[in-house]
Amino acid sequence: MRVIVQRVKSSQVTVNGEIVGKIGHGLNLLVGIADTDTNAEVDWMVHKCLELRLFRGEEGAERWQKSIRISRGGFTSIFKLSNKIFVNPPLHS
Repeated sequence: MRVIVQRVKSSQVTVNGEIVGKIGHGLNLLVGIADTDTNAEVDWMVHKCLELRLFRGEEGAERWQKSIRISRGGFTSIFKLSNKIFVNPPLHS
């Protein structure tokens, strides 16, 4: 399983020209799941993404103190189910 996490000011997912998901600030998750991934691994990754501290804390505090749960942001997800997820995908020129 691989997840690319992108912090966004806004995000939307469009399928066949129709907006199927839209958020304000939050996270955009590009998720690759292999058929060998277990439910326990998926649960662990969900928890990890929800607890990542990627948002500013209180004024004057250090950066990256709040998770998506605490900052009350949203998230969009785009999934790819495959029988194989490449660790280092081949480069194309």
